[in-house]
Amino acid sequence: MSILVQASHFTRWRDWGPGKVTLLCSLCFYIAMAYRLSFGTFVLTFVLFLLFASAQSAAGFVLNDWGDRDLDRRQGKPNVFNEWPYQEGVVGLTVMVGVALATGLPFITRPAFALLWGVWMAAAVAYSLEPLRFKTRGLLGLAVSFTAQWSLPVFIAFAAFKRLGGLDMWGLALALTVSGATLEIAHQRYDRWRDAGAQARTFAVSLSTKIDRTYAIAVALDKLAIGLVVALVALSLTSLGSVWSLVLAGGVVAIYLGLLALTLPTALRAIGGGTIQDPYYSEGRSAAQLLHQTLPNFVLPMTLVFAATLLMPQYGIVLVLFGIWRIILGGADWRWPLRIIQKWR
Repeated sequence: MSILVQASHFTRWRDWGPGKVTLLCSLCFYIAMAYRLSFGTFVLTFVLFLLFASAQSAAGFVLNDWGDRDLDRRQGKPNVFNEWPYQEGVVGLTVMVGVALATGLPFITRPAFALLWGVWMAAAVAYSLEPLRFKTRGLLGLAVSFTAQWSLPVFIAFAAFKRLGGLDMWGLALALTVSGATLEIAHQRYDRWRDAGAQARTFAVSLSTKIDRTYAIAVALDKLAIGLVVALVALSLTSLGSVWSLVLAGGVVAIYLGLLALTLPTALRAIGGGTIQDPYYSEGRSAAQLLHQTLPNFVLPMTLVFAATLLMPQYGIVLVLFGIWRIILGGADWRWPLRIIQKWR
């Protein structure tokens, strides 16, 4: 097994890489476009921040695996620390934490960055490890998880680019908090029976069958949260005052409203006891997946970096690289959205 494959396995890259890196890119692209950052300033901060944030995500998952050793052993789930001798596990954990700390040094003197980073580290430790181990403490564990993975990264990204304090930052933080909570509920709902069998008292386990209605409400709120992000992006685009920026803003708003019209009735019926159209853990392709995944993870970041490219052509390099990341390496299937539209028609 190559070193890269081993590192990917150890850090659980597949569980966080595609989603988290895309989220981080989207935040950075928004800041670049909304605040008209010069290409040189953006690239330097972007590369360093991407390394930092990726290291923090990897460290968080490694820390979680360390705390889950006994639980995973009871559930029969794979855990790298149960495959390695104890001493090797300690060394691996120490190295990962050291790398995560080193990548934060370039930003340590930026206003509020150290404080926000410290809060994130405290949340990651408290969530995964004893004696607190909030992961198994119901609603509190849920809140700590989505705060660490979704809310704090917004503030940390704005701090890294020295753009703290705007209303757009608070709006994005609110929207991503709702989306993060929805995704965490989806994950716990998916793992509920396995967690219950291992006597892990997660939020989903504590709610039992009520988790379905809770998730249905969360999915409906998530649709509105995505709408808030779309609105912030559209407002930023229209502030550019050109015809092409108005076209881009109108385009993303039209896509959102169209997908909302397709999925909201089903979401409202699910709250009343109907079938949930799960946008995150369903096996089939659906309009809900287009709204909750394709729109925020592909359409919006591509729109943002495309707008930045129209302002400053050098951003075309970033546009091409991100397109390769999402379309080629991400394995995007362009046929299934068309099939959904044709089926609806």
